[in-house]
Amino acid sequence: MGFYSQTSSILSNLLYGKASLKSATIGNSKIKPEHKRRVYAAICETLKYSRVLLQVLDNTKILIGEKKILDIDCLVALHDLFFARGGIQHDKQDLNIKKLLLKNKNILIKEFERYKTLNNVKSKTDMQLEGNDKVFIPRYIRVNTLKASVDNVIERFVAEGYKYLDTVLYNEFEKKLRSKKSFCRDMDIPNVLVFPPSTDFHAHEMYKSGEIIFQDKASCFPAYILNPEPGSTIIDACAAPGNKTSHLASIIDNQGLIYACDLDKVRLNVLIKQTGIAGCTCIEPKCTSFLDFDPNSVEGKSIEYILLDPSCSGSGIVNRSDQLVDSFIDTFPNVKKITYSTCSIHTKENESVVENVLSHQNRFKLANRSIVLSEWNSRGIEYPNQNIDASLTKRELDALVRSSPEEMHTNGFFVACFVDPALIYQNEKDNIVYNEKRPLIDFVKSPIATTESQKVEVLPATNDNASSVETSFLVPAKTNGGEIDETKTLKKQKMDESVFNKKIESNGNSTDNASTKTNKKRKSGKKKVRQPITN
Repeated sequence: MGFYSQTSSILSNLLYGKASLKSATIGNSKIKPEHKRRVYAAICETLKYSRVLLQVLDNTKILIGEKKILDIDCLVALHDLFFARGGIQHDKQDLNIKKLLLKNKNILIKEFERYKTLNNVKSKTDMQLEGNDKVFIPRYIRVNTLKASVDNVIERFVAEGYKYLDTVLYNEFEKKLRSKKSFCRDMDIPNVLVFPPSTDFHAHEMYKSGEIIFQDKASCFPAYILNPEPGSTIIDACAAPGNKTSHLASIIDNQGLIYACDLDKVRLNVLIKQTGIAGCTCIEPKCTSFLDFDPNSVEGKSIEYILLDPSCSGSGIVNRSDQLVDSFIDTFPNVKKITYSTCSIHTKENESVVENVLSHQNRFKLANRSIVLSEWNSRGIEYPNQNIDASLTKRELDALVRSSPEEMHTNGFFVACFVDPALIYQNEKDNIVYNEKRPLIDFVKSPIATTESQKVEVLPATNDNASSVETSFLVPAKTNGGEIDETKTLKKQKMDESVFNKKIESNGNSTDNASTKTNKKRKSGKKKVRQPITN
């Protein structure tokens, strides 16, 4: 057994509670005496950086399609790639692990550097786990209903020896999901199953076939709350790596059109591969910013729903409330519903952005709690605001959704749902939060854009490992009087799509899914089945 294979086996035993660190290394008779100290040190160092190592593996998706290599097999080798002076060790018995990591070395290092930038890492110590980091977060798995039913997946897991628990409350998760082969169905998202944290299904046939998808529960909120109707046209504004996109496709049952926008070609390629495995046939990938859509074009007028998760650094969108508000003001005429989400815990990235949106336009309102995970207890929180009249009311805060590892056993997350009352819920006024007392700020006289000289507050970054999203949200600073500085026209970032499109076409991934054709098909009542996008 090679060094990396041996250490991965020890890590597995530690995670499942089968042995202590010292008994699995120093006290392990299967390890040669001269190697015990080295193995012990390698395990200790890998555990210190396990958070960043696992996140890099999750975000890069290099294990997709691998039949024999699991994430735990790569941890020590990946640690050596990032932190060891000599890099990955040469061992003939571990050659497959070494080849996999070196083949994807550039994308791994790029993701590692992205992590350090977003988390403001100054030294190696900043990436190490601390004692209070041990929060119980289960392994969440979303059943891809495009390929399998929830009941069928449950039956198959039970047939494999897993124990299905009928009802498990949040405060019972840590107690009841300690057993390696126990699982339950989530109480809030019907097609999500909950397993112990150490569960690894990378080699499972249902994962490789796209029937189940690794996705943190909180990451499922945006698409679930947006809940677009089959036949709709949707923009997934910052789409890569594609978990939320495939979730949208399953909700509309592949009936409609999803523009999956992302400026990072590498991440968009991951989306294409992921959604292809998931059997999504309604997705048109676009290597562009969603802000480059012309609202008055045929495409722009066809958009009805927007899923906006601007915390993805690969999206190319400036992650600021001014840009968000600007996009709402000059928005698509037929959009009826928008979800805005972040993986942040900071009010300035969440509640404050919602306040800005509501204060600078009069079209969109918040959807009421009754249709936004009504049974979910963690809601919006109050925050300091100099303009008391513009502050969110208790009912508005109650319409927002928050999540945290400590309370809800998910990654940190925030979701707000905006609706246009003229286009949706006309006869269901209780589904909308109205605040007639809110002063509407003149966007022309008091815009929320910033100048180059304006001070910008950089908040600590937070992560959503399961959804492969990170955030380092820049928020425009206010003066002592609470006003925003003068503006400068924000230049939209554009990227030449020609190279990327040629690459897609060369792989047989033609994306001739123009919205005009889609509209004609809907009017004629004929349904043309799109072929899955594969890489």
